[in-house]
Amino acid sequence: MQHKLKHSMSVKEHEEKTKDLSQTNKNLGDRLELESSESKKRARIMDQELDDLKQMLGKKEMVLTQIDCENKVFKKMVRKYENLVNGLREQVGIHVIDRNHDCNH
Repeated sequence: MQHKLKHSMSVKEHEEKTKDLSQTNKNLGDRLELESSESKKRARIMDQELDDLKQMLGKKEMVLTQIDCENKVFKKMVRKYENLVNGLREQVGIHVIDRNHDCNH
């Protein structure tokens, strides 16, 4: 019986221990709830930032596509201009040769 008394506690000690443990459990629950709420808030903010970045990326991709199309059009225009210039040079050259030929005869 002596052995039981050493390891047993009074009702008052048991009630205090239970009260302390309950308070600790409540505090941990409150802290968990707060951290969970903050975590969800951060996740929502990160989701919104991700959506914003996706929109920005989409706009930049659209601008790059537009620039690429414009670049292709400009390259075609330059080729046509070069062909036109070369054609005019040939015509002028032929005209000069014809004139020189007419002057020599």
